Amino acid sequence: MQIRVQTPAKINLVLEILKKREDGFHEIQSIMQAVSLYDYLDIRVENTKKSLSTLPGQTGVAETSNNIIPNENENYNPIQNIIELSGNSDQIPYDKTNLVYKAADLFLKKANLTGFKIKIHIEKNIPVAAGLAGGSSNAAGTLWGLNRIFENILSSSQIHELASQMGSDLNFCLEGGTQVTTSRGEIL
Repeated sequence: MQIRVQTPAKINLVLEILKKREDGFHEIQSIMQAVSLYDYLDIRVENTKKSLSTLPGQTGVAETSNNIIPNENENYNPIQNIIELSGNSDQIPYDKTNLVYKAADLFLKKANLTGFKIKIHIEKNIPVAAGLAGGSSNAAGTLWGLNRIFENILSSSQIHELASQMGSDLNFCLEGGTQVTTSRGEIL
């Protein structure tokens, strides 16, 4: 199965920094706006199990790979999941430090999915490190896209919980539009 996800840039129309929190973040109030500048994610999921697929709409066996992802969760089998990133920009990493990789890894763990190869191609149009939330938007798009492929295996609140773990503006990136945000930016 595969899906193409459009991930918009965002700007802060208003940003008020209130106080520093005990966790090191700042308390903020902001008005965020999605804008018409997009990256695109091409997400492809293949089954690597040597049995019939549990992926919706797919049957059969896919070839396995020796590329494995590291994992701290003892109930999750890292040998059976593979995440591969590629893209058109030489300004971003295509390894486990990329937020897209982290989002895919968190999604697979939370949904308790094993035996899948996730290939994500990132078509960058949003300038890197320009304060336009390109990385956050791509991570949010990864969570949304994988959840669609796996027929909404996680609830909206579970997806938002994962987004909050990854960054302050990912919840906004999941919803888009114009939003007032509070706390460290994760509450809409």
